[in-house]
Amino acid sequence: MILNSEIDLGVVEGPIHSNYIESRHLLDDELYIVCSKEHHWAKKNIIQMDDLSKADFIVREVGSGTREVFENTMKSHNIEYNIKLELNSIEAIKKAVEANLGVSVISRLALSDESKNSKLKKVEINEIKFKRKFNIIYHKDKYLSDLHKKFIDFLYSSVAK
Repeated sequence: MILNSEIDLGVVEGPIHSNYIESRHLLDDELYIVCSKEHHWAKKNIIQMDDLSKADFIVREVGSGTREVFENTMKSHNIEYNIKLELNSIEAIKKAVEANLGVSVISRLALSDESKNSKLKKVEINEIKFKRKFNIIYHKDKYLSDLHKKFIDFLYSSVAK
């Protein structure tokens, strides 16, 4: 939509694949491995990389930045993985994990409510971090008006809190 001038600005996760898009770093994020309270990983303090290849994963759809970070990180560590379910909603993924249908990788930003209520368990893993960046994007030929600049400043001030 940025390339077609259908929207002026966007906030996206993951890498940008066009030379016509300007990208400005907004914030860093980390994806956490999560399971239900009933999953056997919930009783462990830490899991090993080998445990990941035995798990049933519930993941976002192809094209999702979360999915891309997950797959690239697993590939970079030579870990094979089994996708049990593919869903296009983070809320649906959280509900499926809560129902103990599998495990997932979910943004720390999306886990605030569940961690307070202990519906999901964040699992520590040896030697792997799922990191991603959020970027503000716009077409490289886009004139940024004062209003655009104020909105970008608002975004930066919002994540600084």
